[in-house]
Amino acid sequence: MFEIVSRFFSKNFVWLLVTSYFLAAVAPQPGLWLRQVSIGEIVVREESAALSAPTLMLALLLFNAGFGTGKVSFRRIKERVAALSSGIVGNVLVPMAFVFVVSGALHWWHSRDETQNILVGLALVVSMPIAGSSTAWSQNANGDLTVSLGLVILSTLLSPLTTPLMLHTIGFAASGEYRQRWPLLPTAIP
Repeated sequence: MFEIVSRFFSKNFVWLLVTSYFLAAVAPQPGLWLRQVSIGEIVVREESAALSAPTLMLALLLFNAGFGTGKVSFRRIKERVAALSSGIVGNVLVPMAFVFVVSGALHWWHSRDETQNILVGLALVVSMPIAGSSTAWSQNANGDLTVSLGLVILSTLLSPLTTPLMLHTIGFAASGEYRQRWPLLPTAIP
């Protein structure tokens, strides 16, 4: 039974994803309700984490990716160091370059407020780690799950360093008074 369900989801992954996006757009209430569902929390020392539906779905997604890699793939991880390294570097540099290109393209936009708000939104999105759902896309495309899962894990572990770095650097794309107010830039910038 598990094999049949797994084959169905693998074969129809893209259409199921498009359908879920469509349903979320026309009827967001079930998704908003599901986001609030929690079955408890885990407490480690003095820190706690809720076992919410989104957290459990992400855990299932990453477990599925890990399960799909197999033992042999983890032994070959040493062969994938170049792919992992370039993926991590690309995950930092490409989004930052994109924001700077968009910043330049929006230089002539009629509303400076809108331009700066778009830059802040882009900065927040691109500074996040690689999405856990990338493993499902990689699996569906017959990609290397070991590299995909490694990128998710490494980018998440490095995010306390890379996220502030990216936000700080992208702050230089802001201009005028917005540059002065950018949260991670020194206030003395002219």
